[in-house]
Amino acid sequence: MKNRISFLLGLSLLLISAASAHAQESRVGPLIMGPVDTWVSGVGDDFNPCTRTAPCQTFAGAISKTAAGGEISVLDPGDFGPVVITKSITINGNSMAKITADLTNGVIVNAASTDVVILRGLSINGVGTGLNGIRYLGGAKLVIEHCSIYGFTDFGVHAEGNGSVSVANSLLTNNGVAVQAETGATVRLSNNEILDNKTDIGCGGGTVATWKNNKIAGSLMPGCAPSAHINEK
Repeated sequence: MKNRISFLLGLSLLLISAASAHAQESRVGPLIMGPVDTWVSGVGDDFNPCTRTAPCQTFAGAISKTAAGGEISVLDPGDFGPVVITKSITINGNSMAKITADLTNGVIVNAASTDVVILRGLSINGVGTGLNGIRYLGGAKLVIEHCSIYGFTDFGVHAEGNGSVSVANSLLTNNGVAVQAETGATVRLSNNEILDNKTDIGCGGGTVATWKNNKIAGSLMPGCAPSAHINEK
């Protein structure tokens, strides 16, 4: 009798545990694929799970292991390579992250119409031969903060897709065109230094909606509407 009771009690606990695990899986599994927060390090390895104690080595390696809406953070200085972004994500360089883009694009953003991408604290270097520092092809919103984008033959920031692109507190220098707004793109610029580019702002049918407290020197005047250069308060 005691053995039977023990057996039934054990079976009940097993069923409860299985049900609980299934409930957690049903609640969390479909929503989060991979960890929300991941890390990269100059001494990391892309075969790692991109945790803080076992970081990846490149942004490209980390992004595939980061959940949509998550954040990739940099643990120490390094060159973390070009990356293609197709989902909502934040890349936080902590002012220690470099992307060298020789003969290619530094960052390509080609996300869904509801996705928000934030790039913060990155140094993106085209070394005089790179194409675009940041190429925006699609998404709801791209936010660029405290970044340095330099040495690109085409564009520092090329806003080609529908959506909003905000560039703030950043340095854009020695590019072909610092920022280009194509049809469907709305660009907002505030508190940037735009220096020594061949052209500062180009408008290929897009809109420069906000121009606030930006410093320009050594660049040719843009082909944008004059209202783009109103220093809004």
